[in-house]
Amino acid sequence: LSKSHILVSGITGTIVE
Repeated sequence: LSKSHILVSGITGTIVE
């Protein structure tokens, strides 16, 4: 998982593949 992936999932509250 990339840092931006974790950041996006944190904002949306969902794990975006």
